[in-house]
Amino acid sequence: MFIQTEDTGNPEIVKFIPGRGVTGSRTLNFADAEQAAELSPLAVRLFAVDGVGAVSLGAESISITKTGAADWAELRPSLLRAIMEHFTTDDPVLTPGAYDEAGDDGGDDGGDDDDGGDDEIAAKIRDLIETRIQPAVSQNGGEIEFRGFEDGVVLLDIQGPAIAMLSGIENMLRHYVPEITAVQSFEEY
Repeated sequence: MFIQTEDTGNPEIVKFIPGRGVTGSRTLNFADAEQAAELSPLAVRLFAVDGVGAVSLGAESISITKTGAADWAELRPSLLRAIMEHFTTDDPVLTPGAYDEAGDDGGDDGGDDDDGGDDEIAAKIRDLIETRIQPAVSQNGGEIEFRGFEDGVVLLDIQGPAIAMLSGIENMLRHYVPEITAVQSFEEY
């Protein structure tokens, strides 16, 4: 198994790309091992490495935030080994039912089910996020997930450096989808 690593725009964060799917379509962020304990055996294994401050599991990547005193030269090999061991033993990335516990909405885009127009708009937004926005956000060590579209407002789960990109994300989405009136963090809605 070959695992690529990418430096991000943030020297505290490195992205690990195992060359296989990690979470499917979700992004899950963990601030500590206790938070990860019920949802992700992989995140728990990564927190066992001294110097890990946060773990973000994306569709096809794992972003690790180190603690201030940790050194990537020492931390990176330990993390590569932990990731490789996890995937070669076929341990699950997420515990069964983790999607439900983590707030998975079963694929509902948050739009009004009676209005087919909202479903089409949500599909356009989801496509833009996946093809244009997520790659740029991932390069900077952040994660973004579409959480819904209600009354002209796009709801996003934004993690890491992506928060600083919110204005640019909103401009791009509004350019391609004129029905959008605002873009907000899912947690602030």
